[in-house]
Amino acid sequence: DIDCKAVFLMRDPIARIKSALRFGMDKGGAPGVDLNGNQDFLSLLSKYYNGEHCKMRSRYDLAIKRARKAFGRTNVYVGIYETMFQDTEIERLSYFCGVEPMPSFAQTRVNKTKNTPESDPEIEADIKLFYKDVYDYCYKNFPETRTLWS
Repeated sequence: DIDCKAVFLMRDPIARIKSALRFGMDKGGAPGVDLNGNQDFLSLLSKYYNGEHCKMRSRYDLAIKRARKAFGRTNVYVGIYETMFQDTEIERLSYFCGVEPMPSFAQTRVNKTKNTPESDPEIEADIKLFYKDVYDYCYKNFPETRTLWS
C-alpha cells in the first residue's frame, strides 16, 4: 500500500541537449559523450543529439506515456524546467509530493553548467527537426511550451 509517484521535468530539448553535452564536457566526459580529446562543442553536438543516450533522455513524449502507464495519470507530475523555479510551480510540485512548499529552495541551482554552450542555428534546426515528435507532443499537451520553447 505504498503510494508511488513519478516526477518528470522537461526542458526545451535543444537547451537540454546542449546543457547535457556542456556538462559532460566540463566533467571530462559522460555517458553518450565520447570526447576522444575533442573539445569542439559544436562538432560534438552534431554527433551527440541523435545518439541513443541522448534520445533516451530527450523523447519526453515516450517517457511521459510510459510513466503514466506505469504509475497512472494522477501519479505523474510533469513540470517544465523554464517555469519550475516560480513560486506557483514550487507549490504545485510540493503539493503533488505531499510536502510543504519551500520557495527558498529555488535560490539554489544544482549541476548548473559553468560555461554557456555555443550556438549554431543550423545544428539547432537539425535538432528541432530530429525531435519534431517531442515538440509536437509538448506543444499539444503542454501549450505553454509553444511560448517557452520558441
